[in-house]
Amino acid sequence: MEKINVGLLGYGFIGSIHREVMDELEKFSLVCVAEPKNELTTNLNVSLYSDYQDLIEKEYKNLDAVIIALPTGLHRDATNYAFNFGLDVLLEKPMAVNSKEAKDIREENILHDSKLMIGMTGRYHPEFLSAYKAIKSGIIGDLISLDEKMHYGSVDFPEKYLEKNLFGGGVGLTNGIHTVDRFLWFTGQEVASVDLEYIGNDFFKKDIEDNLMGAIVFDNGIKGTFSLRWSRNPEQDYVFEVIGTKGKVTVYGFDKTILSLSDKETVLFEHEKDTDFRRRHKPGIKAELLSFAQYLHSGDGNNHILDCINAQKITDYFEECFS
Repeated sequence: MEKINVGLLGYGFIGSIHREVMDELEKFSLVCVAEPKNELTTNLNVSLYSDYQDLIEKEYKNLDAVIIALPTGLHRDATNYAFNFGLDVLLEKPMAVNSKEAKDIREENILHDSKLMIGMTGRYHPEFLSAYKAIKSGIIGDLISLDEKMHYGSVDFPEKYLEKNLFGGGVGLTNGIHTVDRFLWFTGQEVASVDLEYIGNDFFKKDIEDNLMGAIVFDNGIKGTFSLRWSRNPEQDYVFEVIGTKGKVTVYGFDKTILSLSDKETVLFEHEKDTDFRRRHKPGIKAELLSFAQYLHSGDGNNHILDCINAQKITDYFEECFS
């Protein structure tokens, strides 16, 4: 298998982890990176560009694909620009700031007959994959309900996530897209209704929401409840639970997965103990990149663009309710 020559657009938290993982995989060769040079604090030993368009225009003949890890507000334009130069794309979540832009990307994708994969990383993290496989085996019986709590707190909260012009929304879009996508993935159902119990900006007082609670009801009656929050409190609660007629599966994000039946509890998966937040992301990014490589070479892969667009319809509703 020939190496895949890649341009990386965006070298923030997720983009830099992509580079680290690509360095460990023989399938990829990182050719160039686009990131404002004053933001780079490391020597990458590749061609550097301060503008993604400049990178694509000058390097497209040397590339097979680009990985787009730019702020969400740039996703549509950057992805469609890459399509215009015949490049395949791995686009980090969410697809865009809203479902209209996500549909625009999909239309351009079809028009140019390019390969597009969405890096909905939650589908690749091993703790969630182990939960999905257990549930699909039928071990907890018929699904009754789902619940997710994603509370992210940090004294040094990344201020850029509070800028609506960069990321298009708050916790509902940036993190809630994972929650909604996970509900769609695990249930395999269409959404019947959405009910928001509360949405506000209590913690940061910005023009984006920093906390919300609510529920999604699916066509078969299964309900998924959720609580999402950003704050400066020292909290890291990331718990996803699926309850069935015979038991339940609980995922502690970046930690472990536990199967609970009437007579016993079983650890289905557990990460090695590691307090480094970057290293805990790497297994999911690695699985995502390997799936992308398979998709490029054979056309097969975990490609769930329609689910991503449908998830954005729900996050659109979050933003409408907040505004």
